[in-house]
Amino acid sequence: MRPEASLHGSGIRTEHYAPRTGEPEGNPGTRVTFSRDNLQPYQQDIYDKEGNLETQVIYTEYKNFGASLYPSRIIIKRPLEEYQIILTVGSVKENQKDPPLTDDQFVVKIPRGP
Repeated sequence: MRPEASLHGSGIRTEHYAPRTGEPEGNPGTRVTFSRDNLQPYQQDIYDKEGNLETQVIYTEYKNFGASLYPSRIIIKRPLEEYQIILTVGSVKENQKDPPLTDDQFVVKIPRGP
């Protein structure tokens, strides 16, 4: 991985790392941007096989949840599909064992319309 430094308008200096993802030469695959000051991930760009930006994830407002630091706001943009979603994290429970998590807790229940 080769870092590329940049200075954003806000004065935040970041490092970009483009991990190899098995994609053909010239296609970045995934690019993760880390803050140089605290090494927290700031942004993740995922490209399709043609090199178009498919998904952009922006991690902001890091907060302490227990003993760990997590982004409390995550913005997911899908420019090719022209939509985005903003997730706000209110609480984090790490490695929850009691009661154990079940598969049905991860099923989205869509309410019936009128």
